Amino acid sequence: MEAQTIRGTRTSFRSRRPVEGDLVRQAPFGRRLEEVGLVPSMGRTGSALDNAMAESFIATLKTELVHRGRFPDREVARSAIFEYLEAFYNRRRLHSALSYQSPMSYEEATMEGVAVA
Repeated sequence: MEAQTIRGTRTSFRSRRPVEGDLVRQAPFGRRLEEVGLVPSMGRTGSALDNAMAESFIATLKTELVHRGRFPDREVARSAIFEYLEAFYNRRRLHSALSYQSPMSYEEATMEGVAVA
């Protein structure tokens, strides 16, 4: 019985299809996105680039913070993630996509040449 259940679960996972765009827009989450003027990502199935930036960030967050210790509860984890983002990731961590500058340094350098009207 248990082996049949496992085989059935594997089969159902293999046969699942991504939700089509129209179905996403009909779902409560999709309607909420429309209400606030956001467009959900609708990349093609199997596109390696669809979520590449987000997946890279999550992998970095897990490697540099989450997997290095344990958090006693969600509030401590949230606080640690906020501290990581605000005090380290955006202010001091060097990013290869920004010519090995921190986002804060990159933004400051970019804004120096922009006149404020």
